[in-house]
Amino acid sequence: MDKLERLRKIKELAENGCAGEKTAALETYERLKSLYRITDDMIGTASVTRHVFKYNRDYERKLLAQIIYMVCGDVKVFQAVGKRILTADTTDFEAAEIGLHYEVYAAAIKKHMQAAYIAFVQANGIYPDENVRVHDKNMQFAKTDDDVVRAAAALASMTNKTFVTRGLLEGT
Repeated sequence: MDKLERLRKIKELAENGCAGEKTAALETYERLKSLYRITDDMIGTASVTRHVFKYNRDYERKLLAQIIYMVCGDVKVFQAVGKRILTADTTDFEAAEIGLHYEVYAAAIKKHMQAAYIAFVQANGIYPDENVRVHDKNMQFAKTDDDVVRAAAALASMTNKTFVTRGLLEGT
């Protein structure tokens, strides 16, 4: 049973159940509506229409497409040429759920990418050697050692542990 059908049944119980059931069902119904950011109209309507989803970066396009797949399964996703939007044929409820997931996961992936970058720089030693001029001795390009260790551990758990090294780039 999908979430939309479940909400319909909870709403029906809130309207037709006995006293205790009505109260509990109504509280659950309102909480889930708020959580998924949907309205009563969305629950009553299950028609499929084309919805537009906006993103900013290429990796966010991939994330958004994955979320659409997670929520709707194998639906056709269209990308507008030259624009940062995806469109898909979904119900209003599915569109709201996609928006909610995208908001959460886009913020999370940004944090993971920042940690991955720090770990990548550290793992590959992308720092100047002692012969390179450094104009600002106070400029820091890496975080504290604790942050680097945490970021490296997070990256190591997400990758196949292959890194580009200076030796590979220099041909040694």
